Amino acid sequence: GCMDDAEDAAAMGENLARDSMADIIKEETEAYILDKAEAYQAQITADVSLTPDGLPESVTYTGASSDEIRQLLENMVTEDLGIPKENQRWSG
Repeated sequence: GCMDDAEDAAAMGENLARDSMADIIKEETEAYILDKAEAYQAQITADVSLTPDGLPESVTYTGASSDEIRQLLENMVTEDLGIPKENQRWSG
């Protein structure tokens, strides 16, 4: 019936709003990490994954950096963004 369609449309709208919000959170979180990385002169990229609730859950870093910088970044991300170190990975 018509009501079902309206409810489906509303649900879809909510999902879209959640998705675009998640995209923004992902981008902002990545930008924040890259900003900090730049301050440490680290040439890296960061790919953030979110929980279903749209909270930053894990990070994969790509790029070379010293162990010292890795630790600084991991500490910063743990403290500022609440992503535990075991959820922070380095590739490349």
